[in-house]
Amino acid sequence: MIRRTLPNRRPMEHFQAEWQGHPITVAVGYYPDTGEPGEVFADTAHGGQMQATLSDACVLISIALQCGIAPEALAKSLAREPDMRGGERPASPVGAVVAVLMGARG
Repeated sequence: MIRRTLPNRRPMEHFQAEWQGHPITVAVGYYPDTGEPGEVFADTAHGGQMQATLSDACVLISIALQCGIAPEALAKSLAREPDMRGGERPASPVGAVVAVLMGARG
């Protein structure tokens, strides 16, 4: 697996997500030639342990994207839990970030 680096200048888009009532701001950087996501950053007002965990997870998610792993493949491997409507939702804030990636296309 070869890691594809991003150029120094690249398109970026910001999204809002939520996990268990905690707002999460997600920034996605795209490859300019394909429009595919190549990096992700996440920030939460909650701070502390949750922020540190999200920051570390975003590094790992970004490396996976740069190695050609699709957001859908990442999401399929993460835990889900039932929601009130009979569907499923991410079981962690990391899953919420990956859910944003699945809908993000530059």
